[in-house]
Amino acid sequence: MRRAKAGPVVVDLQAIQSPDHRGRGIARYSYELAVALVASRPDLVGRVLLNPELPPPGEIEPLLASGTVAYAGSPGALPDEARIFHSLSPFELEQPLRNVWPREVSRRGLLLALTIYDLIPEVLAHHYLRHPGPRARYRTRLAFLHAADHLLAISEAAKAQVIEHLEIDAAKISVVGTGTPPRFRPAESRSSAFAAARHEVPDLQEQFVLYTGGTDFRKNIEGLIRAYASLSKHLQLRWQLVVACEMTGQPRAHYSHVCRALGIEDRVLLTGFVSDDCLLALYQSAGLVVFPSLAEGYGLPVAEAIACGAPAIGSDIPALAELIADDQRFDPSSASSIGAALERALADDRWRAELAARAGRPVTTWAHVAERTASVYEHMLGDAAARRHTWRSRRTVAFVTPFPPAPTGVAHHSLRLTEEVVADGRVDLDVFVDGLDRAPYEPVLPVGAGSFPVTAFDAVESLRGGYDEVVYALGNSDCHVGALACLRRRRGGTVLAHDVRLTNLYWFGRDDEDAVPGGFPATLARMYGPELPAGLLTGGYRPSPSDEEQYGLLMVREVIDLADRVLVSSHAALELAELDVGRIGGGKLEVLPFAAEPPVTARSGFEDRVELGDAVPPGDYPIVAALGILHSIRQPFRLLEAFAVARRRVPDARLAFVGPAPEVLAESVRARAIELGLEDAVHVTGQVETDRFRWFMERVSFAVQLRANWNGEASGTVGECLVAGVPLMVADIGWMHELPDESVVKVAPSLSDVAFGGLLADILLDPDRRTRLSAAARAYAPELSFSTAAVRLVDLLFPDLHR
Repeated sequence: MRRAKAGPVVVDLQAIQSPDHRGRGIARYSYELAVALVASRPDLVGRVLLNPELPPPGEIEPLLASGTVAYAGSPGALPDEARIFHSLSPFELEQPLRNVWPREVSRRGLLLALTIYDLIPEVLAHHYLRHPGPRARYRTRLAFLHAADHLLAISEAAKAQVIEHLEIDAAKISVVGTGTPPRFRPAESRSSAFAAARHEVPDLQEQFVLYTGGTDFRKNIEGLIRAYASLSKHLQLRWQLVVACEMTGQPRAHYSHVCRALGIEDRVLLTGFVSDDCLLALYQSAGLVVFPSLAEGYGLPVAEAIACGAPAIGSDIPALAELIADDQRFDPSSASSIGAALERALADDRWRAELAARAGRPVTTWAHVAERTASVYEHMLGDAAARRHTWRSRRTVAFVTPFPPAPTGVAHHSLRLTEEVVADGRVDLDVFVDGLDRAPYEPVLPVGAGSFPVTAFDAVESLRGGYDEVVYALGNSDCHVGALACLRRRRGGTVLAHDVRLTNLYWFGRDDEDAVPGGFPATLARMYGPELPAGLLTGGYRPSPSDEEQYGLLMVREVIDLADRVLVSSHAALELAELDVGRIGGGKLEVLPFAAEPPVTARSGFEDRVELGDAVPPGDYPIVAALGILHSIRQPFRLLEAFAVARRRVPDARLAFVGPAPEVLAESVRARAIELGLEDAVHVTGQVETDRFRWFMERVSFAVQLRANWNGEASGTVGECLVAGVPLMVADIGWMHELPDESVVKVAPSLSDVAFGGLLADILLDPDRRTRLSAAARAYAPELSFSTAAVRLVDLLFPDLHR
């Protein structure tokens, strides 16, 4: 397809695909305006966008021939020259806001223009917005109008509704009107037009009154039928009432019942849906067109009827006052008023001829509407104040994550990181709390940020007018299911991946259709189907660690596909993720160095031996500490074996497991210690308060973090030890492998228990080496600060923002 030279305006045309608006009305308006704009102002309109998630449109050859049509999100859909994004259908309520206002539009600071047809659901809220679901969806979308740089109203009536109900400045709204295509014109022969209409509607009679529109209650079809029933039998026999609109099921049954009850069922023709050609022929051959609507934004059927030369009468409402004279209007709430207007027009041939003489010309052509719309574009492009997008002076970021006390290390990390993002001061921050069902009490949140439950994300984003960036903190636990669901619904944004193996996350989210559609087996099949044995895709299957390793089940590839960017804590994590997606898919991966919290007080020295809590008796002896959650992945039994070896050279040494400890595992550790003759030298403290945990860090000789395997995560405990200057021994894998050699002692996974024990003893007997390790750790600590991480995060999100 040939591409036209890109102009500065991008027009969203998904209304012609919309299940809500496809066909007539908004879809017709959108298509006709787009065609007219492309034809008359190719210098302005560079792209016309369709929605790739909706069915393809019907015949749009004039647009395809222009070379401007593209699917949103495709290469070149938003050309570099783009300055304005014009949404022709902002109230696509079944579409998420990201499909109506693409994030790239907001991110690039394009000016936003919206077409307004009416605010009828708000004006008649007692009928349309009675239920909380539709009310919430509609009213959150109203906030979208406030976010716009300019509104283009189809009528003065629509503009007045926006001013009255939304209190938007009138200067921000331009009336561009609506048009009628050239094919809506008087027939060369009324009899030929009637024959064409009767071909599709066989029961059509020579003399008929036409209503066309919809079956919605505000269209007032029942009021029209009752008014027609009040006419004299002579007029009823002379004039057939034709209701031409799509009508099936309950509406047809209702209006048929009303007609039977009034005794006029043989004089009222309910045509159901008619083709565009038939509709045109009906307009051209109608003796009278009547439009009894209670509320409209414009009244397109009246404009089309007038263009076709049909005599027309209609409701005395603001929208129709712009189309027909005072003496052509009636009170739509009164059947007698409608009946009187019908009686005059049908009984008085001279009056009906006068009405016909007033018709026969388009009220406005689409060329006129395109010219007015182009003038709005030019005004927006030339308005320096608008170009600054003054409705929102700062970038806004949403951060979706668990917060303390959610049982995950990510919670505290996110709290400190978001606190520093607020302190950085370059963006406005909202946080959306995940994992609330896993927290025993109210979350601790960053001061200075807006805060909401993750379930409110869609509504809040609509009210905010969209976010410039969304960050999702994802880890391999059940505390992140809400973020996964949000990422899937919204697509795009930045994932802060604390793990790059997410099998547990998907397992825990298996019953949440938003997070894991189809459940866990279907998700496995979606990601790895051809690569897995069929037996692994059964309903109850949960991958074991050995299966995860054997089949390479990281389950991060879908998250990478959904996101715009994925931040990991190390180059090792990046390489691990690339195993799941390949280097091409890995192009979204970047490294954001891990951050750690400094202790409350600085570490003062190694030989200050005081009581270490009830579980560790007082005394002047060296202590090795395994800090953090007691878990089999941290190899507590291997550490016990090595410590038993070290005790032969350092008989007064103690080993403390400090942190939350499942009772079964704690008892197993104590039992093994007894078997090794270490019952007085090994202590399992269980959960300790934060201050007490850091107090342990002050007083241990050195700490050990001995992970057996690695899922792409960094260790908050290791980070805390480094910042605190605690001499540290770590497993030589993943993120810990990348730590500076002088700041930690690295233990190769292949090292024997005997050699490991000898290394423990060497360090316990070498205070100078511990001093050097401590000094190197403190020197490296600034690289791990949350302040540094926050600055780097904002720089990654918005490279153009300067401090």
